[in-house]
Amino acid sequence: MLAGEKMNVSKYNLININNSVITNYNLENEKIELTVYLNLDKTVCIIGKADNNYCSWLSITNLYDFQINKEIFDFIANNRFNIFSHEYLVLGNEKYREIMDGYILHITRSSIEGKCWLTPFGSYYGEDSRKHHGRFFARDLQNFNTYLQAMCEFRTDDGSYIDILKSYLNILTSGVNYQKVKPLITILQREQYLKLSSNKIIRDLFLDCIKKSDYLYNRYMDEVR
Repeated sequence: MLAGEKMNVSKYNLININNSVITNYNLENEKIELTVYLNLDKTVCIIGKADNNYCSWLSITNLYDFQINKEIFDFIANNRFNIFSHEYLVLGNEKYREIMDGYILHITRSSIEGKCWLTPFGSYYGEDSRKHHGRFFARDLQNFNTYLQAMCEFRTDDGSYIDILKSYLNILTSGVNYQKVKPLITILQREQYLKLSSNKIIRDLFLDCIKKSDYLYNRYMDEVR
């Protein structure tokens, strides 16, 4: 891109007419919020969510694509969308499963006066710094990933956590019901950073625990409906 040339950000949106869906209700006036997935290979999947059912933006970039990630955030924050889809339709089943195994972050619009965005980075993005929000986002993603990697290292450095995760998985696969293991599932949810562990054994064990937890939760919900 030449100096002074404006980036065509919309080209990064993988949602198009070919994978769009007709929504069951009107979403054109909805303000988009962001769900971001970080993966071990530094892939960043940015999803602009109209609500829990539909997305209007889905892009895949690299953590260190600073300028692109900056522009994407600003584009989503300042535009309305009229084409919607579901993540699995855009990505395809295999890529969808791969992305969803990443660390998930939510960046939501704030109802607090003077604050535009509530972030998982320990701060708000304020009204008075609106023009810098995309830059903050791209920078904070990189810094937060570094922090998550450090958490992984402290948690797994001596290898003893492998046995702990194995014991968790044994509990979750022993036929227990969701209510009994809900405290354990809460512990696992707080350790989602392990999805980014460079130790494949730990990462795979953790993902197995999460998938089993999801299964128990879904089965419980089916029973109580």
